[in-house]
Amino acid sequence: MTFEMNSGPGKSTAFQTEGGHRPLWEVAWESAEVAFQSEGGSVGALKQAKGALFQDGEKVSEFSAGRAVAQQKEKRLTLSDGIEIRALKFDAAMVCDSIVWDASGPWIKARGRVRFAGEAVPLTLTYDEIWASPDLSRIATPDMLDESEKNR
Repeated sequence: MTFEMNSGPGKSTAFQTEGGHRPLWEVAWESAEVAFQSEGGSVGALKQAKGALFQDGEKVSEFSAGRAVAQQKEKRLTLSDGIEIRALKFDAAMVCDSIVWDASGPWIKARGRVRFAGEAVPLTLTYDEIWASPDLSRIATPDMLDESEKNR
């Protein structure tokens, strides 16, 4: 059975449950449609989302997107519609059409007109797909990562 709820502005934080209770992401929204599933977990379709990504329990980047889908049980956050993500520790930013972050892995996967710029990169890079660490300190095209790097 599924219980559905519509809401106005709100905020939520997703937590890692294995190996300690640490935040994965936090997100605030203007409106939301949330489905609570009887087998556990929830899925929220969030409009006008703003939030932060965490790495090892520390807030490392902030994002904004026109739409976000947060899947609690899967620990997956999907962003779309006018995405911008900024690193907090150094000058780096990425804009793109969509981001998927499966928080069980090390990479946020940005797709569609991905543009990356920052203090360490003297020009703006544009690609169809970039994988980045949540703090934006590592970026790569997926074809340049070996299987062990993709899954660690």
